[in-house]
Amino acid sequence: MAISESANLRKCHLATWQDEEPGTVLEDSVNRHKNPLADQFPDMSFLNSLEMVLGNIIQNAQQTPRASQLLESGCLRANAARHIFWDPSKVKAAIVTCGGLCPGLNSIIRGVTKCLWNDPW
Repeated sequence: MAISESANLRKCHLATWQDEEPGTVLEDSVNRHKNPLADQFPDMSFLNSLEMVLGNIIQNAQQTPRASQLLESGCLRANAARHIFWDPSKVKAAIVTCGGLCPGLNSIIRGVTKCLWNDPW
């Protein structure tokens, strides 16, 4: 089966963004650092990096025909991964906005900041 454009994510992953080859990322081979969530939430359902959502499950959407075609062969399922590409002890985070983006943005920034500041990862 040919890979759908919506699952062509090699250009978006830190390990493969410079590769010219299209396709999915074999997460298990490039993500070498244990996600701190795995210790904090041991019963959490983590990502299977090859799990696909097949077909178009969106009803009554106002989408262009191109968007519908991109989803026909499925897309990768999103979720937290048990192993991640970056070393959490070396990560720094920044939140950049240009103001006036959407209602509730301040609450999101507050939540992310409190999480990053207070969690003992």
